[in-house]
Amino acid sequence: MREDELIRRAMIGESRAFEDLIIIYKKYVFSICYKLLKDVHLAENLSQETFLQVYLSIAKFDNKNFKNWIGRIATNKCLDYIRKEKVQTKVVEVLKETREESKLNQNPIHNILHKEKKEIILKGINRLPDKYGKVLIKYYIENKDYSTIAVEEGIKPRTVETRLYRAKKLLKNSMGDELLYEGFL
Repeated sequence: MREDELIRRAMIGESRAFEDLIIIYKKYVFSICYKLLKDVHLAENLSQETFLQVYLSIAKFDNKNFKNWIGRIATNKCLDYIRKEKVQTKVVEVLKETREESKLNQNPIHNILHKEKKEIILKGINRLPDKYGKVLIKYYIENKDYSTIAVEEGIKPRTVETRLYRAKKLLKNSMGDELLYEGFL
């Protein structure tokens, strides 16, 4: 069966046609993921996520270039993973810094309160959409200015300001009085 016929059948929900498309493109998708992630297991996982996304989105496919389309989905899945991993790595670094700061301060009550405050904020940031969490971390934890964040994120400084405002609002709504009590907002 020709590829365009498989795509057409998969678009109307024929599972066998979709399975055949997976067989055709699994090495292609894996190679994209592996080139970006440099890890076999991550590449396998994100290849599966790619095919899941293709399955969910195939009805919207515009019949132009399936190989490019599936390659773009694989690339975006990997880039999203990399971005999210960077934010999570930054959170881990902040927690490590908190531990180091606690070691330096000999007042145990201060250490406990300081650690709790950071953990409260980081939990809240982790629950935010990535675009808000990244801006909060860069501004408040990394002490970067609007211009630097804008360049790194590929957005305008005004957008940074808006995202910070919305992120603080989302934190306030999701965590409520806990943040006000701790003096963060």
